[in-house]
Amino acid sequence: MYTGSDFPFDFILLNAVWMHLAPPNRRRAFRKSITLLKPGGWIAISFRQPDANNPRAMFPCHLEELEQLVCRLAYNGDVVAFKMGRRQGARRAHI
Repeated sequence: MYTGSDFPFDFILLNAVWMHLAPPNRRRAFRKSITLLKPGGWIAISFRQPDANNPRAMFPCHLEELEQLVCRLAYNGDVVAFKMGRRQGARRAHI
């Protein structure tokens, strides 16, 4: 097993992963993800809302939740979160 200092990344993409994490597990997942970033590194998270017709387990996601995680963890880098929705279009937040 390696630590973030062994293999720091400039960029981490969590594409269509976040909505599969149960809300109680997201804080730890985010904290672990940012420890893998180099100073000044970026993380991008894309997600969609659960669909009743999709058999895979999905949980509701909110951009505000990600913003709160960033503030709580006092991360001083740049974090970009993307929320893509069929009806809402795209929303981007630069924290």
